[in-house]
Amino acid sequence: MTAGGLLDHLNDVMGTNVSLDIPGLSDFLDEICHTSRDFGVAYGKVRARWARAWQDPLKALSGIKHYQRKVEGVEWELYNVRRKCADAFSIGKSNIPPRRVWDLYSNRVLPYGIVSATESITVEQLPYALWTVSHSWVAAEDRESIWTPINGNQWPVPVPRATTLEHVRIELLNMGAEYAWLDVLCLRQQGRHEDEAVRIEEWKVDVPTIGYVYRESSQYRPCATYFNGLGLPLDTASDALASRTHWLNRVWTLQETLSSFIPCGLTGLPPPADSSITTLFSRHAALLQKPNRRQGRQNPDGRQGLPMQELQRRSCTSELDRIAGLAYIVNCKTLPVYRPGADVEGAWQQLLKHAPEFWRMDVMCMHPAGAPFALFPSWDAYVSAGPAFCLPTSCRGLELFNTESRSSEEPGRYCHWGKVLGPCKVIRAPAARGGVQSRLTVRLDPGKSAEARTLAARGAHGVLLEGIDYQLVIIDDLEAFVDLWGKPRPKLCVAVEVVGESEISKRRFLMVEAIKWAVLEVRIGEIDGFKSSSGEVRKDAQITYLPAEEALRRTSYKERYLKAFRVMTERKHTLIVAK
Repeated sequence: MTAGGLLDHLNDVMGTNVSLDIPGLSDFLDEICHTSRDFGVAYGKVRARWARAWQDPLKALSGIKHYQRKVEGVEWELYNVRRKCADAFSIGKSNIPPRRVWDLYSNRVLPYGIVSATESITVEQLPYALWTVSHSWVAAEDRESIWTPINGNQWPVPVPRATTLEHVRIELLNMGAEYAWLDVLCLRQQGRHEDEAVRIEEWKVDVPTIGYVYRESSQYRPCATYFNGLGLPLDTASDALASRTHWLNRVWTLQETLSSFIPCGLTGLPPPADSSITTLFSRHAALLQKPNRRQGRQNPDGRQGLPMQELQRRSCTSELDRIAGLAYIVNCKTLPVYRPGADVEGAWQQLLKHAPEFWRMDVMCMHPAGAPFALFPSWDAYVSAGPAFCLPTSCRGLELFNTESRSSEEPGRYCHWGKVLGPCKVIRAPAARGGVQSRLTVRLDPGKSAEARTLAARGAHGVLLEGIDYQLVIIDDLEAFVDLWGKPRPKLCVAVEVVGESEISKRRFLMVEAIKWAVLEVRIGEIDGFKSSSGEVRKDAQITYLPAEEALRRTSYKERYLKAFRVMTERKHTLIVAK
């Protein structure tokens, strides 16, 4: 295509009468022809500024060139953002814009800068003109992969057999959309073997940040939602809503649940006799309810928050998708990269490194450990079991001590501030029904004739051995006797084995290296009784927990612990006190 031919096409499509005699226009159009694959791409690059003020051609051309420089500037800045914030294992920020957008007018996939440069915004703000399209993928036998010039034939686009991309485009244009983000067109899909390495590299960043594409300024950016598959008619029959491929039953669409949604596929036909349209929209509305401060934590009535319930219930192609979806629910500010084929447990441990500190403390305290001396449950145990008890809102957050571990497979080391009580010894208590130890006798500092007190351990988990010294780390540091709902509020303690301790004299606090053995929930009055009778509570201590493998190397009771842990696992108990 020559500059003259491109100009003729632009004049025809835009309804203008621009002459090639304008100084500099021929060189500019030659450059567009050189960098564009076809007329659709060239048209998409200039159309946002082409038809403006050609009564003053030089000013108009200057405006178009300025727009092109803004596009190039946005693309260069985003290139540097992706290059600097992503390494082999982690992404330094979650608010990264997409690489591509679908220009519905030119019907071409273009760089994100094309739409970003049309509005006076920072590179991280998504423009209001950018719509999103949410849909669930239909079964593999019901879709086909087509090669299309829309994305420059870079990869085959998966589309349901019963519809076309043109049908989707027309529906979006009729609703008023100009630019849209649609995953099958804007997110590189599997295609030619020689392009697979490029796709894997792009997915490391693009897949984890999909949620940002939908959520950023979502109240101003409509989300066109296809509940039964891309471009397919809305079907509210009961069996359609029960299908595992329905929009409400897929993991990825949970992060695409927005108040700005527009239902698509409306045919104007009356609903079927067994229509469940009320169920469809009531479930959608329930997902829009404001979550708790700590998303996914237990509600006062003993149930988990709705987003976590939905994550457990929904289907996915891989458990890695469910883990990636959890990052959205807990609102991670940094993210693990997406690595297809990665070990599920490894991906879970990577996510924990990026999770908010309060939610991470919930996970440690509310779930039994998944391995000897582990801080957290296994992924399977976490996603299938509800919380053991409700964590008080006054608890400290569990921080990642070695943040550099996010960039490697190295186990994370976690810490928090708290008060240390002890040393203490645990004495066997009578077993409750089923053999689970629900009450413990903890003797504070035996040898100094301290008074023995009985602690009611409700919902506790872990391993405890008689005859060894523990320290009790008090997680909850408020002195109130009731929780937020007016109920008597217990205190949370972690029974730890201290393997290292140092005092920072200038700042007057302790640094404690500890191995987590068990989590206990005790009555607040009993802890206060310990404090008043012994004076052994040490304030301002930073407790750092050792990773499981290091804990096994440094504990003084490895064989006894492992034996008790095996017994606890075989009997499916959450807490065991052994000799």
